[in-house]
Amino acid sequence: MHFYRHDEREAIAVCRHCGKATCADCSEDTGQGIACCASCAAEIQASYQLKGRLLQSFGVGSKLPLPSSVLMYAIFGLILLAVAIR
Repeated sequence: MHFYRHDEREAIAVCRHCGKATCADCSEDTGQGIACCASCAAEIQASYQLKGRLLQSFGVGSKLPLPSSVLMYAIFGLILLAVAIR
C-alpha cells in the first residue's frame, strides 16, 4: 500500500480520522492514534476532548465513594439508635 501524497513511499499506518494510508515522514502520533496530517491530528484531539467532556457531563465512569443504600441504612441506624437511647 502506498501513501496517497507520495506514490513512491510505502505506507506504514492508516489515519485514525480519515482512514487514508500514511508514510513514516508524514504520519503524526496523537496519543490516540496516527494522523496523516495536522488537520486530521487536530480533529482526533478535538474528538477525544469532546468524548471526555461528554463522559464527565453524563457521569459515566464516576462512582460515589459509598453506594446510596449504605448511606441510607447508616442514617436509619443512627435514628433508631437515638430513639433507643432516650
